[in-house]
Amino acid sequence: ARNTAAVHYLLEEGERYPVKAITYMGIDSIPQSVQQQIRSSEELEPGEPFENEKLAAEVERVRYLLRSNGYAFDRLPNTPAIIIRRDKKYDSIVVYLFPGRRYRFGRTQVVVDSSRGGRSGEGLREQTVLGQLEFSPGEWYSKQKIDQSVSNLYSLGIFESVRIDTAAALMTDDSLGMRVTVRLRNPLDIAAAADLRVEQNVRSDYVTKLGASSNLSYLNFLGLADRFSLALRGEANLPELTEFEGGVTGKFQWPSIFNIVRLNFALSGSYDLAVE
Repeated sequence: ARNTAAVHYLLEEGERYPVKAITYMGIDSIPQSVQQQIRSSEELEPGEPFENEKLAAEVERVRYLLRSNGYAFDRLPNTPAIIIRRDKKYDSIVVYLFPGRRYRFGRTQVVVDSSRGGRSGEGLREQTVLGQLEFSPGEWYSKQKIDQSVSNLYSLGIFESVRIDTAAALMTDDSLGMRVTVRLRNPLDIAAAADLRVEQNVRSDYVTKLGASSNLSYLNFLGLADRFSLALRGEANLPELTEFEGGVTGKFQWPSIFNIVRLNFALSGSYDLAVE
């Protein structure tokens, strides 16, 4: 038998101290309005007990705030310092930040990813993509506006993937060129279904009904993120296939009128037929 040993650890947590203050170093050169937003801690407020998870969330909040106010390449030169004052029973936290240079948005390039079997961008109007962006050239770089722009593009329903990155080729001393890379979904979708059921009519007779339906939709037919759909349905009694009922419904949707306002426009029509 092998020699074994059991090791036991005895941990003493000690007293839990509240956070007295959070100090942010390295932000003296940034605008006062941004400094005020940074200092208004939301995740770890003074007076609350210290928690590592809340500190990590607070640091991430501050960095996202910087990246949404022009500081695209901020970094943390050091890990936050936690100063424990056992004599006064409180913790102080110092967060070191390096905002870096402040940039504005520059030109934007739209690229359709057709690799690995992806669809080409033929028929996709560039303005359809640009009209969904929350940012414009000359505005301060903003990660929040980029994230919202990605959400806007996904909401069109024609893209399989969307990515917005900086483009080194379009970068200047004080502006960042942006590259919007999209991958188109398969535009054609066809579905069909059939059902068989037994119903009791007004004469208390049991009738067997056979029904069928099909749906066809096509995306981006006009290059405007539009959607055209056509639905067919039919039903008849068995076994003679009598009392046929059917209909067709067509619908056209356009999610962005002239790319000026994000307004979902839909036009639909239907036709029903019954033969006894």
